[in-house]
Amino acid sequence: MMVWPHIRILLLAVLGFALGAPQGSACAQKGFCDLTTETWEHRDSLKLGGEWEFYWQQYLTPDDLRAAKGRVSAYVAPDTSWSKLGIPGVVEGSEGFATYHLRFTAHPEQIYTLRFPELRSAIRVWVNDEEIARIGELSRDGKETKARQRLIFHTFLPKPGVNTITIQQSNFSTIDHGGNGGVIIGPKVSILKDYILDVVLDSITFGAMLIMAFYHFYLWWLRPSSMSTFYFGLFAFSLGFRSLSAGNAELLTFSFPETPLELQIKIEYSGIALGFVSLIYLIRELFPQEFLRKLNIPSAILTLIWLGLIVITPAKVYPHFLLFYQVLILIAGLSQIVAIGFAIKRKREGARVFLAGFGAFFLTATNDILKTQQLIDTVPLSHVGSFLLTFSQAVLLSRRFNRAFDQAEEAERKERALNEALEQKVEERTEQINTILANVSSGFLLIDRSGRLLPGFTVSCHHLLGVKLHAGQLLSEVLVTDDQTRVCFKQAVAQVFEDQLPAAVSLSQIPPRVRINGLTLGVSGAELRHKDNGRIKAILFTIHDVSSLQEAEKRVQYNETLLSIIQEREAFKVFLKDFRESLAVAVAVAAIESGEQGPVRIFLHTLKGNLGTFGITALADRIHELESKSKVEADELQGLSEMMDEFLSENDKILRVDSLETDVLEMHPDDYREIIQYINRNVPDPQHSDLIKLYQRSHQKPIRSYTGPLPMTASYIARKLGKELQCTIEGQHIRIDESYAPVLRNLIHLVRNAVDHGIELPEDRGDKDKVGHLQIIFTLDKEQFRIVCEDDGRGLDYDRIRDKALKNDLLTSADAAKANESELSQLIFMPGFSTADEITTISGRGVGMSALADAVKAMKGSIHITSRSGQGLRIEIVLPNPDALQSIQTRIEKIA
Repeated sequence: MMVWPHIRILLLAVLGFALGAPQGSACAQKGFCDLTTETWEHRDSLKLGGEWEFYWQQYLTPDDLRAAKGRVSAYVAPDTSWSKLGIPGVVEGSEGFATYHLRFTAHPEQIYTLRFPELRSAIRVWVNDEEIARIGELSRDGKETKARQRLIFHTFLPKPGVNTITIQQSNFSTIDHGGNGGVIIGPKVSILKDYILDVVLDSITFGAMLIMAFYHFYLWWLRPSSMSTFYFGLFAFSLGFRSLSAGNAELLTFSFPETPLELQIKIEYSGIALGFVSLIYLIRELFPQEFLRKLNIPSAILTLIWLGLIVITPAKVYPHFLLFYQVLILIAGLSQIVAIGFAIKRKREGARVFLAGFGAFFLTATNDILKTQQLIDTVPLSHVGSFLLTFSQAVLLSRRFNRAFDQAEEAERKERALNEALEQKVEERTEQINTILANVSSGFLLIDRSGRLLPGFTVSCHHLLGVKLHAGQLLSEVLVTDDQTRVCFKQAVAQVFEDQLPAAVSLSQIPPRVRINGLTLGVSGAELRHKDNGRIKAILFTIHDVSSLQEAEKRVQYNETLLSIIQEREAFKVFLKDFRESLAVAVAVAAIESGEQGPVRIFLHTLKGNLGTFGITALADRIHELESKSKVEADELQGLSEMMDEFLSENDKILRVDSLETDVLEMHPDDYREIIQYINRNVPDPQHSDLIKLYQRSHQKPIRSYTGPLPMTASYIARKLGKELQCTIEGQHIRIDESYAPVLRNLIHLVRNAVDHGIELPEDRGDKDKVGHLQIIFTLDKEQFRIVCEDDGRGLDYDRIRDKALKNDLLTSADAAKANESELSQLIFMPGFSTADEITTISGRGVGMSALADAVKAMKGSIHITSRSGQGLRIEIVLPNPDALQSIQTRIEKIA
């Protein structure tokens, strides 16, 4: 309430300024005005109004007028717009040209100054036959007219007798001009004093409005949710720039005389429109419940449409809507006053102060509207009203800031008290945390983007890693022992900070366990992100001693191996016999210096897979090492037999090795021949056929005896690769002839490839079940033995197969381009072909699938592949069902 007296003083000053402005005079009658009686005691200046001689569509000079060449069209005031003259048959519209002429008398001893404000369009001015100004370029048809606006002062000593003022003017660019702003006369000191006051007031208004505009824009930038500051900044900016061309001092004309009139008019009109729209939305933000939405929102939309016309159309178009828009402003302004009145009644904060400023703005805007319609004779005041509205907003802001500062000081006081209470708790908690970090057995450390240690790692890290750590040290140098893994570690760290892939995927390149100083350490990493922007700022590594756990896992795995052999005793018995026989052949082949190593490697790869089936990992790992060598020696193969013997000897009591080695029926080939010959000579049909079938059945075994525990093997491989799998087998109970054994023993390669290459990681399976499915089905009829292996994995990547085939020279470019899917599918069975990027203990050498294909081919079977991208792969092996007798005879001949 203390600000109200100040605003009231400003309102009185505005009214006084308006009342003290130069007043019009009707002294000019029939083109003559007598100023000899004017003493200038009660006024500083006088506007020369009244009846000037008006010569429509005539350019006359003072000489022409003295010679009486022109003909007076009417007597009018020079500040009356031509469109409002209303002289039927003489002046119609605002386009054309004319001459104004005034004769006057004045005190010859008094020095006078003439001020010509708002001289728009193209004009020439004479005073006492002396041309004092030429503005723009005059023409008779508008083609060569160059409109300008200029402020003119002329100081002179009147002649005794009659003095003259002659003005030539043309207008072809606007619809609301034609007349000028009137001519003001008075003593030089008074005229200059009035103008200096205008300059000061307009400059203050422009500067203050501009400062307030940017100040409110800055407040809005600090707090975008408060749109009232943005709208008021826009209001101040638009009306501040409008004051350059619409003020009494005509600052734009004074500073830049050559500014086109079209641009000046656009600045004036657009300032009104933009200021009005921003004011509407400002009041909506300040007093939303009192805001008259149904009236003001349509007003704002119409104003924006008019603003668009101002920007894209010339000054001949958009001023047509000025009267309509002025009425709209008055109606909307009254509605705003009503709304603010309701806000005052409801005791809204700042409503009284805002009403004072808005009321001053509304009154001055009304003054300017009435002046443009030539209903009153005053000076433009809306820019002053804008200043008062800005001042009231500044007062409101200062009050709000003062209250905000008080609240901030109170909050700071409470926060200080709270901090003092928390400091002791923080110290206590910090001491507790430091105690934990100094005594925890697991190691915790952070690394930055470059892989260097950040300060704050636990004391246990020194013991676990066996070195004294310090900040800035490369973690890869102390955590990783071999160069290849160190490269993978650096790549993983770089990928984590690139944040293109899930951090878990990138960190999976780092071995989860490392061996350092006789300890097995478990290593796991996780990304840490900034709370503000979500970017990765560091990687947290947890290191703990898992040596005991690893030993326990080995014991559990070893026990599982023994349990697997006991459960699948019959299958292991068959495997052990085949191992002895196949190893003897491989040793013989390897002993030949120039011998082909292909059969040896096929034997090793198949043997590795079947060892994995029973969980004998130590022997499987040794075979993996041998596969990496360029040539496998015979004594190295013999060492495999020694390792198997050692394994069996260590577990003699559990596995009953004697029964494994001896509980196999052996028969010499000669015995086979004698039995067959005896049956053929002495046993007639049908007993002959029944006996042959019975003999054949005695030599058949269940399929499980040849395959071993395939589901358990598949699940073990899946767990090792971080995948989830459900493996089912149907028909393992079917008894088959031993001739199928080579194919069945190689099925392990089909399972390993399905789990490794086909089944995806859970996070990569998309909409499918996160648990992969693998199904193997055995069927036997009179004609065929079928094996179907089907999974729901990713299927074959034909583009990748084609690229690998080209890279390994398995296909020419021409053959690769025309190869269809069926032809590409068969490439996976070629020796040495693999789509894997690196060799692992599971797959990657390109040997297993070719061994399976060779076994199928040897039995005159076929392999059929059906692949669906992203849905799975189906491999069907079809083998003929051999005649029982032929199978026995073939086996006898083979043994013989």
